[in-house]
Amino acid sequence: MKLAEFYEEGVGTDKNLVKAYKYFDLSGNAGAEGKHRVAKEMTQEQIDEAIRQSQAWQEEHNVQVGGGLIRRAD
Repeated sequence: MKLAEFYEEGVGTDKNLVKAYKYFDLSGNAGAEGKHRVAKEMTQEQIDEAIRQSQAWQEEHNVQVGGGLIRRAD
């Protein structure tokens, strides 16, 4: 989860909430709190893109983790 936190905070890299959400998602249940935290600063389009990236990574590496979609109540 450290990688997700680095993207969330911009530590050693540019702040990127899409990547932060993606890596929190790839952390499974352990990343749920982080996903909820960063989702508050994201648009639904950004959340959808992060989920797409997470799913693509999982397919490429033949693993299944994450899930738990977050929908903004706009």
